[in-house]
Amino acid sequence: MAGPELTLESRPWRSEDAALYVQLAADAFRIVSPWARPKDSVEFVARMHSELNPSGRAIVAIAHSAGRAVGHFSAIPWRLLCRDGRTATGWQLSCFAIAADLQRAGVGTKLVGAVLQAVAAQPADFAFVYPNPRSLGVFLRHGGRYLDQSETLICLPRKRRTLTTPDGSRLSCTPRTAHEVAPLVQSIPEVPTRPGNFVKDRSWFVWRHLGPDADARTRFVQVHGASEHFVLVLASHRVRGIEFTVLVDVYPDILPDRFALVLEAARYAGGGRPVYLTTNLRRRVASAQGAPWTISVPRWADPRSVGTMIMPKTTLADEDLAHSAVLTGDWMSF
Repeated sequence: MAGPELTLESRPWRSEDAALYVQLAADAFRIVSPWARPKDSVEFVARMHSELNPSGRAIVAIAHSAGRAVGHFSAIPWRLLCRDGRTATGWQLSCFAIAADLQRAGVGTKLVGAVLQAVAAQPADFAFVYPNPRSLGVFLRHGGRYLDQSETLICLPRKRRTLTTPDGSRLSCTPRTAHEVAPLVQSIPEVPTRPGNFVKDRSWFVWRHLGPDADARTRFVQVHGASEHFVLVLASHRVRGIEFTVLVDVYPDILPDRFALVLEAARYAGGGRPVYLTTNLRRRVASAQGAPWTISVPRWADPRSVGTMIMPKTTLADEDLAHSAVLTGDWMSF
């Protein structure tokens, strides 16, 4: 059976595209409660796609049929520090929504093709995606390859009343608003990006997490002591009736060196709830050895498994992306 007649438009993102995506997402994911889709706000989508991104403005593909917009797909640029020291531009495929009455009619396949063609015309070294099971097939049909698989980890609730470093120094945990965090991140030194990782510097953190609706989607906790100073980005989520605190991100990008401490702080600030995170670091970094209270969710039971997939026509060596650190916020759901 022939699919719908489509007109495809690929171009740099425009401000009005944010409302279009949110409208399409509400229709496409109508069976998913709004609280489970915190990223689907006009403010957040607009910020993620705009020139506020230190890597540049996003590209969007819009599908039209019978006089209406029926599909949205975008590519958001990121900076990756390669092992040889050069900075590559990668485009994260994101914000995929198709009108409910035209799903599984070939619209998604054509949208992905249009975005990949548009990316190829940009200063681009590679395109990548963290696909969910629902969208996996379309990326495989376009030649996507998995380079890595992250784990979903559950950290048990914390019972101790104080938070300390491994050497016993006491740490304070102070809730902060986005407005309060903005000057804090200016005072906390950045950490150098490790080769083979995405650049998550101060400008990246401000763009990614300090938008006008940040306090509606996430909450911030300042962790401070004699030798430690960092900011946690947390969220709330419910899976199968259980309330979780989500570890979305941390500034500066210290997770590889402070894995156990960051998770311990998230547990401490988690309000007595288990902490949920997605990462590929637990088996790779020595600092994870001090975190025995984490449970790895089996793939068959994982509500949102996360793998790093690279698309074809890349100038990147697999090893540059295959071991890049992943944390929950990277796949743009919080």
